[in-house]
Amino acid sequence: MDSLAVHHEAVTVSVFAGLLLVAAAWDVWQYRIPNLLSALLLIAFVPAAALSPHPIAWWAHAAGALLVLGLGMALFAYGIMGGGDIKLLVAVSLWFGLAFLPLLLASVGMLGGVLAMMILALRMIVPGMLLMVGLTTRLPTVLLPKGAIPYGVAITAGALLNYRYLPVLGLAS
Repeated sequence: MDSLAVHHEAVTVSVFAGLLLVAAAWDVWQYRIPNLLSALLLIAFVPAAALSPHPIAWWAHAAGALLVLGLGMALFAYGIMGGGDIKLLVAVSLWFGLAFLPLLLASVGMLGGVLAMMILALRMIVPGMLLMVGLTTRLPTVLLPKGAIPYGVAITAGALLNYRYLPVLGLAS
């Protein structure tokens, strides 16, 4: 791999991962994902793809994002997913395109299930443990009963787990 390709890969992965990690942290902290983060992720795809040393099927990336947008709108309408989560997932789907969209969605779904089980377990365990040691502190929102699950964490984890399949990197065979 020549030095330009190595530089492209390092910058691309850094920007992609950095924006996702900020989105996940924000989701845990505030239960929202700023539109700016999803927009920056969408915008960053353009130079990453344009400068990629590998051919990019632009239509397939746009189609994957539009497919997720359509499905996401239905999930939002039924109250299954939040709008910020959907916008983040649409932005990530643009990066993966149609070819690797099933892998991304399967990973996000499985990791979302694991995340939900972990949070539910913590919600049952932590308050009792605090009471046992005599602490009466206010719990973080994520540990409150009937709270939402910060799904931006699962989206981030699924995307980062599979970053090597990003077509702009050309690492997948």
